[in-house]
Amino acid sequence: MMALQGYDVEIKYAQNHKMALSQGLAECHHCDCEGQSSPQSLVVTTPSLLSNHIYHDENACLDLPRVYVDGCSIHHVSQIRAGAGIVWVNRSVEEPNNYSLGNKTCQYAEIAAVLIPLQQATKLAMVQLVICSDSNYARHSLISHFPMWKDNGMRSTRNKEVKNSELFLACDCLVTDQGMTVYWKKVKGHSQTSGLDKNGKDEANRLAKLSAEQGTPWEFRDEWLPISKTCAVNAIPRRQARERREDLQNCAQTVHLGSKPGAADLVTMQEQDPAIGLDQSPSPQEVTSTS
Repeated sequence: MMALQGYDVEIKYAQNHKMALSQGLAECHHCDCEGQSSPQSLVVTTPSLLSNHIYHDENACLDLPRVYVDGCSIHHVSQIRAGAGIVWVNRSVEEPNNYSLGNKTCQYAEIAAVLIPLQQATKLAMVQLVICSDSNYARHSLISHFPMWKDNGMRSTRNKEVKNSELFLACDCLVTDQGMTVYWKKVKGHSQTSGLDKNGKDEANRLAKLSAEQGTPWEFRDEWLPISKTCAVNAIPRRQARERREDLQNCAQTVHLGSKPGAADLVTMQEQDPAIGLDQSPSPQEVTSTS
C-alpha cells in the first residue's frame, strides 16, 4: 500500500443485490452508476426478517440456562464418524450428553449439537437459554444468514442449496413453536484461560470425541421438519375430464327459492299469505245489532 501513495486508485465493489452491506458499499462509492460525480446519501435497506437467535447479552443472560455444545468428525479405520457433546450448566437434564451421529461431516455435527439441546429445552418448557459454542459456522448461520435463507427457499445468495438445511429448519421450527429466545455466546476452543467457559467447552469437546466412538445413536427424523404447505395436483386425461363435466351437468337441478308460483293471480296469492293476507272479516260499521 505504501507504493500506491500519490496515485489515484479506483475501487469498485461487486454488487450483490441480496446483501445490504455490499449494496450499500457500491452506492457509497458510486459503483452502481458511471459518470456520476455528485455525492449521494447512503441508504442501506435491510430485510425485515426477524430471528429468535441473537448475540449474547451479559446482563440479559445472568440467570438463564446455559449449555456448552461441540460437534466433531474424526477418521476411524478409514471411516468418518461424527459425534456431539452436550454440557448443561445450572440445569438438570436427565438425558444423554453424548451422541453418535454416524458418517457425517464436522459441520453437520456442529448443527446437530445445537438441535439436540434445543429439543431437550423444549421438553423442559424453556423459553430462553444460552448456547455456548466455538463454531462460527453454527452461530453466524442461525443468527445472520438463516432468515434470508428461509425467505429464499433455503437457497444462498448465490442461489445454491444450503447444506444441512434440514437441521437448520428443525432448529427454527422448535424455537418458533416454543416462542424461544436463544442467546449465542462465543467461547474459544482450547483456551488457556481457566474459568467456567473453558471447563464447559473442554468437557463438551471431550464428550463429542467420545461419542463418535461409543455415544448414544442419534438420527435425524423428517417429522422434525415444518409441515409443508404445498398443494397436490392430479393430472387426468381430457376424456376423463370431459366425462366429469357431463356428469356434473346431468346432476344439476333447478333450485327454487321460496314457494313455487301457481296459476292464481296476485290478489289470490296475497289472500293466502298469512303475513300479508287481506282481512276478509266485516268492518265494525257493517256489523248491526238486532233487537
